[in-house]
Amino acid sequence: TCLKGEHNHLPPVSPPIKKDIKRKAMELIDAGQTPTQIHKRFVLQSTDPRDVPSRSMLKNWKYSHKRASLPSADAIQNVKLEYGEKFLRYIQLHPSILIVFFATDAIPLLENHGSMIFIDGTFELTEVNLVTTAIMLKINGIITPVCWLLSDSKSSDTYEQFFRIISQVSKHRFCPIYCFGDFEDAFRIAIERVFPRASYFGDAFHFVAANTKWLRMHNGSEYV
Repeated sequence: TCLKGEHNHLPPVSPPIKKDIKRKAMELIDAGQTPTQIHKRFVLQSTDPRDVPSRSMLKNWKYSHKRASLPSADAIQNVKLEYGEKFLRYIQLHPSILIVFFATDAIPLLENHGSMIFIDGTFELTEVNLVTTAIMLKINGIITPVCWLLSDSKSSDTYEQFFRIISQVSKHRFCPIYCFGDFEDAFRIAIERVFPRASYFGDAFHFVAANTKWLRMHNGSEYV
């Protein structure tokens, strides 16, 4: 321990910032405010100086929060080492995360069974709130997933890029005619851009789920 001057005790340690203060600061960071703006806001609103995080503390929180929104370097490296070009087809981390997977064996399946496709997504399978989107085919009467997208974006541009990557790898022999998915405009718009001859339909599962959700939100639970 290094002691300075005539002091014979350890330098004082600042008390930790309260959890609700940090939570509020993280909400402001998510809203796009800078550490300087957030610091000024706390200075104006707080009656206790101990409840005001420093600018350097806010900068560290912002940096840590940004890193936490990305897949870990180990996860990305493991995917590249394990699968390489056999399964990992495309990886992009900026401006949005976009990782595309499908096996070489999926290409003839897309060509031979891809006239009708099913599209669905979920938040439940991946880290850092990435959305997993799967393309499924009906093969010998069985719905089979063949292509996957991991992304932090649900925009039509993201799905368009996903479909174009698959189309290019298949040398444009993957040309769906009927596409089934949920009722988000992003899927429909992306399909129209990449496969203009295809028709997009909302499927029964998502139709029932959407109506059930609406009923529960509007005092109609007894009808569910």
